[in-house]
Amino acid sequence: MAYVPVPKDLTKVKTKVALNLTKRQLIFFSLAAVVGIPFYLFMRKPIGSSIAAILMVTIMLPFFFMAMYEKDGLPFEKVVANIIRQKFICPAVRPYKTENFYQEISTLVKRRVCRMAKKTKQEAQQERLSLAEKKNRRQERRNKKSRKEREQEKRRKKQERDRRKQKNIPTTAQQSIPYIRMLQDGICQVTKTFFSKTIQFYDINYQLGFK
Repeated sequence: MAYVPVPKDLTKVKTKVALNLTKRQLIFFSLAAVVGIPFYLFMRKPIGSSIAAILMVTIMLPFFFMAMYEKDGLPFEKVVANIIRQKFICPAVRPYKTENFYQEISTLVKRRVCRMAKKTKQEAQQERLSLAEKKNRRQERRNKKSRKEREQEKRRKKQERDRRKQKNIPTTAQQSIPYIRMLQDGICQVTKTFFSKTIQFYDINYQLGFK
């Protein structure tokens, strides 16, 4: 009986274009022939046929390799691209990252708070500078006063002090006696709680006094 062999892995089944070769194999074999045969024809006389043949084969080997090599259904260039992407472009370790909306809001709020704090600091510094400028202006105004004005102010102060002292200095004997008031009955109020009185006798009989 006639039978047809069926492969177990149907992914390996490929359409043949010509000479039991796929489209990819025909392209790379033709490229190998286009590069290798002219090289052999031009280099046969100066180098020798044997050396030219060896060099032709070495030049054509990469095309044969790219035509026949496959791994997991992928051609050579795709395998190389995946290796470069995995080793160099993308990191080997991929950490798990999530997008937390609340965390983003908190970061935005912190940034705004920091900006407000910076603004308040700047305003406080400006206020301090303005106060310092005012103080400096006052000092400059005071320093602008001439020496004559300062001397006149000193003289005025001395005159006022002298006047106050002169008011308190007693000029008569009555002013020198320290008392508050003298009453009509002869009692003298010296302080708030102390009173004194003197009695005058015109005729004194000392003999009767001894008896």
